[in-house]
Amino acid sequence: MLHDYIHMNQTIVFGISGGIAAFKMLDLISSVKTKGFNCIVIMTQAAASMVPPEKFEKASGNKVLTGLFDSTFDYRKVIQRRTVEHIEIAKAAKLIVIAPATANVLAKLALGLADDYLTTTVLAAACPVLIFPSMNTNMWSHPATQENIAALRAHGYHVVAPDSGPLACGDTGQGRLPAISAIESEILRFLKRTTRLKNKRILGTAGGTTEPIDDVRVLTNRASGKMGGALADAALIRGAEVLLVRSSSSVTPRYAIDQRIYQTADDLEKILTKEIQTADILIHTAAVSDFTVKKITGKLSSKSTHTLTLKPNKKIVDDLKNKNPKLFLVAFKAEAGYTDTQLIHAGKQKLQESRADMVVANHIDRPGQGFGADTNEVFIVTKQGKTTHIPLASKQSVAQQILRHMLLCFKT
Repeated sequence: MLHDYIHMNQTIVFGISGGIAAFKMLDLISSVKTKGFNCIVIMTQAAASMVPPEKFEKASGNKVLTGLFDSTFDYRKVIQRRTVEHIEIAKAAKLIVIAPATANVLAKLALGLADDYLTTTVLAAACPVLIFPSMNTNMWSHPATQENIAALRAHGYHVVAPDSGPLACGDTGQGRLPAISAIESEILRFLKRTTRLKNKRILGTAGGTTEPIDDVRVLTNRASGKMGGALADAALIRGAEVLLVRSSSSVTPRYAIDQRIYQTADDLEKILTKEIQTADILIHTAAVSDFTVKKITGKLSSKSTHTLTLKPNKKIVDDLKNKNPKLFLVAFKAEAGYTDTQLIHAGKQKLQESRADMVVANHIDRPGQGFGADTNEVFIVTKQGKTTHIPLASKQSVAQQILRHMLLCFKT
């Protein structure tokens, strides 16, 4: 039975779609298996028509999966056991590798379609997904394919661009599946990266606080939680134990991450006060309201003019080191109307005020940046006196680079 082996060692799920390079995956899976990994192979119907599944069963040592429902499927057994095969595989996977990934599979994944064993498993997975596209060069460069690639990367999938050279169809150009040795190196490098933060407990914050004005209205901000969610995902795939403290309105992380929900700045402070006692790192992206108001019971009349008195909120981030002096603190500073030089200076001031180990500063009034945007451009300042500029990129990419710099600070 499949469930007898899906928890052996570290499980890598290989998704093979109907590209002409599918046969090359036999050597890859055989090689990866010799390194102690449990390899599960899922083939699309097109791939199974090109390469006999029996060959992949021999290479992997496991049953090859091709269809969601075979002739022996019995829904009563599912109800009795409370387990579904492809869901169990998705849960067991340390990494999913899709190679070759055809234009068809890329389109399905970009749209969230789940109509076969491979796409259903990927959609149910909480682990990282590594994709190696392979196709004709015109198919690769087609705007639809490039839009799908951008969507996949925005969703947190890791897409490795194909090589250039002679193609099976006789054309020459980009679209070749990378060499098997290169794919294996990328897999091992990726898995190694997932252990960089092993045994570290990371606390992240995301979204924005809401301060009640009356029983209906609130004072809030436009923070979406996208940056905080991307950082939580990036920390998880590096092996960290992650807890994300987010606002109820913020976006949810892609991966299965423990979460706590806050509403007000007071809620957030109470959660952080408790959780930072056992945290190694806090990445504090939450946009905490600078002001609070005295809440009015009931609902303010819309027929009258009202005056609200804004009372400054305490700076939660400035007190965190008092509560856990050993905490590695990554603070964020968002500003509008600043030049780059002024923004960097503001980041350095925040570094001193909060006693943070690292401050990430960004503009919120420039195109493609700020609250709600899918991209960001940041400046990182550290207590070692170093300033680093990360140009405009997807928030997932920026998150990866922020963690890379954070790891460098650990070493110094």
